[in-house]
This record gives sequence, C-alpha cells and structure tokens, in this order.
Amino acid sequence: MRLGGLLAVTMVLILPAAAADWSYEGSAGPEHWGNLADGYEACAIGVEQSPIALVTGDASPAQGPVLELDWSPFVPHMLDNGHTLELQANGLGGGVDYDGVRYELLQMHLHHQSEHAIDGEHAPLEAHFVHIAEGPKLLVVGVMLKPGEANETLGQLFSLWPDTVSDVVVGDTEVDLRTLLPPSSASFRYQGSLTTPPCSQIVSWVVMSEPMTVSADQIATFTDRYPHNARPLQPSHGRQLSLVAP
Repeated sequence: MRLGGLLAVTMVLILPAAAADWSYEGSAGPEHWGNLADGYEACAIGVEQSPIALVTGDASPAQGPVLELDWSPFVPHMLDNGHTLELQANGLGGGVDYDGVRYELLQMHLHHQSEHAIDGEHAPLEAHFVHIAEGPKLLVVGVMLKPGEANETLGQLFSLWPDTVSDVVVGDTEVDLRTLLPPSSASFRYQGSLTTPPCSQIVSWVVMSEPMTVSADQIATFTDRYPHNARPLQPSHGRQLSLVAP
C-alpha cells in the first residue's frame, strides 16, 4: 500500500468521522475523552494505553529488535493543530526499519510536560516522531528534551510557527531531525496507544532513555503557546517493558 493509502486508512483511526472537540482540562479533558465521541472508547476502556511510567528496574534487558533509523533532511511544513506544533513530513523525511517492518516518517510534535516519565521524572518537553506502516500500525520514537544548550533544528522549526491554528507554514531550507536524537540508542520499548483521542492501540513505542538538550528560551517558546498538553500516565496492566541497550 502506498503512503497515500496508508494515510487515508490511518486517519480513520486517528480522526474518527464523529470526532469531537477535546482538550487537556475541564469537561473535555482526558478523564472524559472516552465519552466525547463514537470511536473514542479506547481512551476509557483500553488496557494498552499510553503514556506509562518507564522504570529501569521494571524493564527487561533486551537486545532487540533493532531500530534502524533512515531519516533524511527535508523541507518542513509546520502546522499549529490547536493542541501542539506539528512538523508534517508525510514520508518525505525517510523512515525506520523495526522488527522486519518498514515505517515511513509521518510527523513530529511536542508535549509539555513530557508524557512519559523515566524513573519517576518528567522532562519539560517530549518530542514524538510518528511513523506509519501497513496494517495500519504506528511506531513512535520519543525523545525527552531537557534544559541545556539550544538545539538549532528546534529553533528553526519554532521560527516557522504559524500565527493561526490550522495554517501551515512552509520552510525555505531543509531540516535534519537526526540532530534531535541523543548519541545513545538505548531505549525503552512497549506496546501502547496514541496519547490523544481516539487512543487507538496500534503503537509500538520506542522512548530514548537519554535526553537531548534545548534552551530555557526554547522551552518557554513552546510553553507560552501550550502550557499543558500532556496526557496523564496510564496503567501498564502488566505489559512487557524492555530496555534495549546499544
């Protein structure tokens, strides 16, 4: 199936026809997502929901499957979707090979605070690199972003932030998302879901155990727009959690 076909099928799982407005607080907040629209039921009753607490002591040491990143530079298309800033790749940025399956890069977005917690600690930001494969199924690479040196690529993306929700701003130079990845490939692995409605349980999660740094000003740039866009931690329900060393 070509990427266009994959996108059409996956959008059904990500954006149901009866999609309702949702938010991160109040009567449309996470505790109510499951009741907001037909197709959102997994948000309330699913047993493989994300995010979860990632605890090193609870993770089984593992050697694989190998995650082979094959990202390439591309011209960014930036969307403010009303819940986060989203970099739209739509397959232009390469992809990953994971457990014998090829996934194409679909988009990248940010959450504040981090949705996952590693050993009880949340980072100020978490980047999610969303990939799609036949099935349809998704693979999301998560990277914690902590205060430190500024990240040039993130600064480039922020410079393209649309003034209006639903508008798209196209850059004039390529971005290389590999500069947002930590040097170590050590990562937590588990099966989970989208962290936004409809909370579809079709996601293989790969969360890097080492963070990247971004500046305090870059963190503030995001949090000024989105002071809270993180789903609370969900029960693990005994799911297998692995920690794959490089």
